[in-house]
Amino acid sequence: MIGYYDYRLVALSLLIAVFASYTALDLGGRTTAASDRVRLTWLAGRATAMGVGIWSMHYIGMLALFVVSRKENGLASRGRAFTSRLRGIQG
Repeated sequence: MIGYYDYRLVALSLLIAVFASYTALDLGGRTTAASDRVRLTWLAGRATAMGVGIWSMHYIGMLALFVVSRKENGLASRGRAFTSRLRGIQG
């Protein structure tokens, strides 16, 4: 299989990662200055910002990859597909 990347999406993914990291670190500073219930709120915001940032960075990074594959429609590929289905059914 041959694949290539859309570098604009890779750059966007990198920017999202940097922004999420900065946001989480900034909220971390507020977490240490706060007390009790407010501290838990800042901590939850920090965790949410980092989690959403990591998720979106990976999602966009995966969208950046385009895979070019050859589709086989011959008798041999149908036989392989049928055999793999039988093996899956048999366990």
